[in-house]
Amino acid sequence: MSLQSSGFSLVKYDTPILVSKTFGKGTKSNSSAKTSASSLDSDPSGNKAEDYLNSILPPREYSDAGQLWVQYVSPIPATRLDVIILQEELDKRL
Repeated sequence: MSLQSSGFSLVKYDTPILVSKTFGKGTKSNSSAKTSASSLDSDPSGNKAEDYLNSILPPREYSDAGQLWVQYVSPIPATRLDVIILQEELDKRL
């Protein structure tokens, strides 16, 4: 399933992370922890905020060509331009 065909969302997601190369047959998983620049910091309050965000809006999981991918919600605040573009896209779909 391609990301574009997964459906429209009002939520902005980070770049997908490869979790497993062999989905379904004795999966050999990588670490399921989010690997981004923000999670590599030693600031525990930042990780705690991302944990809350992930509990409210769980990450997307999908398979593509036998590989399992996870996509977390972006913790970066939306800009004014992001909101305007999202509003235009929503108006088109309505």
